[in-house]
Order: sequence, then structure tokens, then C-alpha cells
Amino acid sequence: MAYSYHSIFTTTTYLLTHNGLRDDPQSVGGRNCIGFFNAIVFLYKHVLDKPVEDDIAPVKAKKRRRPPVVMAKAEVSRVLSQMKGTHFLMAKVMYGGGLRLMECLRLRIMDLDFAKSQIYVRGKGGKDRLTTLPPSIYGELKEHLSNVKNIHEADLDTGYGDVYLPEALARKYRNASRKYRWQYVFPAKKLSRDPRSDTFRRHHVLESGLQKAVKIAVDRAGITKRIGTQTFRHPFARRRSKHTGRSGTPGPCRRKDH
Repeated sequence: MAYSYHSIFTTTTYLLTHNGLRDDPQSVGGRNCIGFFNAIVFLYKHVLDKPVEDDIAPVKAKKRRRPPVVMAKAEVSRVLSQMKGTHFLMAKVMYGGGLRLMECLRLRIMDLDFAKSQIYVRGKGGKDRLTTLPPSIYGELKEHLSNVKNIHEADLDTGYGDVYLPEALARKYRNASRKYRWQYVFPAKKLSRDPRSDTFRRHHVLESGLQKAVKIAVDRAGITKRIGTQTFRHPFARRRSKHTGRSGTPGPCRRKDH
């Protein structure tokens, strides 16, 4: 149809109608419509090399800002009381330190500083920071780490024991991937093949496991709020803003990895 020299608006209308989107606008979100339109603009400008009327430029979707769902202290206790095992410990680490889901999963042994009650968080977009390691979980966390060490030593005895490291670090510290301090705090139960290197390694646990555990715990606690794993970090931000007048977690920091 584009080769028939129809205008971009005619092509857009035809495609929307052909896909049933014009008759049922509720069936597609605003971002999808904008992405659909931008794809057509790209097609005309860069593939068909045809002029576009009125110098139309790609459109950016507006971000919808929704207020975060925050649990009361009593609600947090009710949810945690319905959890157990590693998922219970992970949820307490997230709640106590304001960690995101993937930040929690990607924690390494060396990121935990019991002496200073701190966690070194490798944040999104390279924005690393320090946050709180709650003293109230020291006992169960140290017991958990003892089990992790036993698992790692067993892996080494059977010829495994490697953990994934970013390529630059792996080149710089050639034997670091087999060191205990570089292992994940929450390792997977089984070894798995790394598709990047075909090496069998013990990765961190899957995010879906904790997500399902939280969902089940929320249902059992009888809470009707829309609560997920990320909800555990919101009370930390609110507590911090009350004490410091700022939101969020402590600012960026630098640390040498070796």
C-alpha cells in the first residue's frame, strides 16, 4: 500500500482499521499507538525514502506517574509472617535496605558488611550506593551464608564453582569467579549452563520465585492492596525521607573490587 503513493495518514488509518484498532480503541494502549505511528514514520523516511507531510517527527509517549503503594508496618509484618525460608530472608533484606528485586538477587557475598551494618548495592545504570544491613537479621543471614559456603565448596570439589563476572572483571581478576566472596548471596539450587560461555555455573535464584512467594503471602495475609516485590522498598524510602528530608537511598559511592 505504501508503494501506491498514499499519504502517511491514509496508511495509518488503513492499518489501524485493518487491525480492528480503530473500532475498538480501548484494545490498545497509548504507548502502543504511538509506537505504531513511529514505526510508519520510520518506514516512510528510512525504508521507502518517501517524504512525510508537515515534517512529522517521531512522538515520545508521556510517562504515567503513579503514586507508589506503601504498606503500613503492621501489613509488612502480616505478609512476612506468611513467608519462610530463603524467600523470607530475601524479603527482609529488601525491606530493611530498600533494595529492588534484581539488586537483591545480584548481591555478592563481598557486598555485605556486617561490621558497618551496610550493603553495597550495584544499582541500575551503574549507580552504586550504600544502604542499611539490618542487624535484626544478622543471625539468620550468617546461617544462610554458612550454607552457601558449603554449597560452593561442594561445587569446587566436583570441578565447578565458577560464578558469572562481567567480562572486564573476569579478564582483570582471572581466578575471582571461583572465590567465595564473589558468589551470589542467594544462589540457585542447581547448576546451569551459561549460554555466553557454555560453562556450567551456579547463577542466582530466579526472580519469579520470590515474586510468586510474595503474591501467595499477600493473599494469605488478606491484604487487598496491589503489592509486589518492589513494594518492600517503598517504606525504606519513606523512613529515610522523614529522618533526612530526602527521598531514596544513600547516594553513590565508589569501591575498588578485587
